[in-house]
Amino acid sequence: MKKNSNYLGNFVISSLVAIVAILIYHYYFNEPKIVFQDSAVARNVSFTDNSRINGDLDFTTIAKKNLSSVVYINALKPDNSGMFTSNTGSGIFIAPNGYIVTNTHVVEGASKIVAVTESGNSYNAKIVGRDETTDIAVLKIDNTSSSFVSFGNSDILKVGEWIMLIGNPFKLRNSVSVGVISAKNRTLNLLGENSIESYIQTDAVANPGNSGGGMFDSEGYFVGMISAISTNSGSFQGYSFAIPSNIVKKVAFDIINYGTVQRAWLGVLIKNIEGEDGVEIERVNRNGAADKSGLKTGDKILDIDGVRIINVAQFEGLISQYKPGDKVKIKYLRNGKMLFANSVLRNHLNTTDLIANRNDDILVKLGFALRDLTSEEKIENGGFGVMVVSVIQGSKMSNINIEPGYIIKSINGMKITDVNDFISKLKNSTSKIQLKGMYKSYPGVFPYVFEK
Repeated sequence: MKKNSNYLGNFVISSLVAIVAILIYHYYFNEPKIVFQDSAVARNVSFTDNSRINGDLDFTTIAKKNLSSVVYINALKPDNSGMFTSNTGSGIFIAPNGYIVTNTHVVEGASKIVAVTESGNSYNAKIVGRDETTDIAVLKIDNTSSSFVSFGNSDILKVGEWIMLIGNPFKLRNSVSVGVISAKNRTLNLLGENSIESYIQTDAVANPGNSGGGMFDSEGYFVGMISAISTNSGSFQGYSFAIPSNIVKKVAFDIINYGTVQRAWLGVLIKNIEGEDGVEIERVNRNGAADKSGLKTGDKILDIDGVRIINVAQFEGLISQYKPGDKVKIKYLRNGKMLFANSVLRNHLNTTDLIANRNDDILVKLGFALRDLTSEEKIENGGFGVMVVSVIQGSKMSNINIEPGYIIKSINGMKITDVNDFISKLKNSTSKIQLKGMYKSYPGVFPYVFEK
């Protein structure tokens, strides 16, 4: 009996040691992952006793104001077997004429997209444009009577402030959760090189399917779009992350108005300053905006247009709200001395032009996107030509080997001044089309012929 008692005691002690070891590993070594919130089916539903939140804040008013502005997105994507997979998420009406903003990762690769409103009406949606550097996409449906959100100023949000999320987690339509802002200006390294990541972190519950859904402040203003969660399991485990509404607004309306994002660049490589607010310049691009305004390597940028700079994420998020040609006043520190500079921001081509990518139906059918030349490119090309921005694989343009960067100077012998002129001449041309143009990197004239 004594031996059995000792055996039982040793077994209990060993079991307790194993459990403690597992708990220590889980909490101290198993670091949660940051993941995009993609589709999922509803599962493991259970009832919980949710306690009420004390205070005078009326969440029902915020929900009532914005529920009809959030839609359910179902993106159908073909797989290698010829079947379709369904990726679901959320979207937000941002204008009265059917424009919806969502995440690029929700609709990427989709051959058909369906948007379902709170009232249950379904609409086929088309992609107006998308920006991988911010994970923002704009859709459009044929509905001119949709209610839409009112944009708030995400730059003035404070840590600890109440917010509400509205989305479609696990395909549970128009679900609401509440929480507070836990942090701002988070970088998660989700989007790759040259991306803009300045996320708002919240403890409000978000799950797969919330991507593209709205974050609203205590007055019901749209202040962010949910994009990612921190998790080991694939579901919510404490924190979710939203793209600030100021970035969403700039990117979305650039896509609507120009067909592409008019991203501004200061022309510097920067790094965080350990233990201090601000950012330090590591490199200044020659002839860029910073170079032309006198900024140098080692300068510490403290303020832009009166907004205090905290870190790299916040700096990049702030600059992303400007357009090429915008002027900014920069407060910086050099060798302990406070100085100021006025910079004119530039685009990725290092000009101040606003450049619109044209994706008109007649161009898409041929298989390419065009843009007007910049002012400098026009001078180089005698005032004539349009630029091929992208080519669709398998299209007519792809089949005749036109490549991005090709400058079309003429169509059937007629000189081209801009994209509007090109489209007009294309419509009035016969079935056989001859393009003549050039590539900057290659000498000579390159002709291409195709049937309209």
